[in-house]
Amino acid sequence: MKERLSPQLRAFAFVLGIGFALIVTGLGAGAAMDGQIPTATVKLMLYAGLLIFVIGFGLWLGLGRPMDRFDDINIPADTGEHHDH
Repeated sequence: MKERLSPQLRAFAFVLGIGFALIVTGLGAGAAMDGQIPTATVKLMLYAGLLIFVIGFGLWLGLGRPMDRFDDINIPADTGEHHDH
């Protein structure tokens, strides 16, 4: 059974999501408004989103340590069912 995210990892995912949402909103607003929004506003949204995303990714990578729980495809998973043939 897949383990659930810890509250810490859930917070990192939330930070990553906010950063990604800011990036997409900045790009969408810049494209949809066709120059009606000041360029500085769009740049601010993009850079703020990118900064938040990178911070969240760094926290996840540093504190979540996904590389320690790497799944090796060459080693079969133990399902707990042992059949003697």
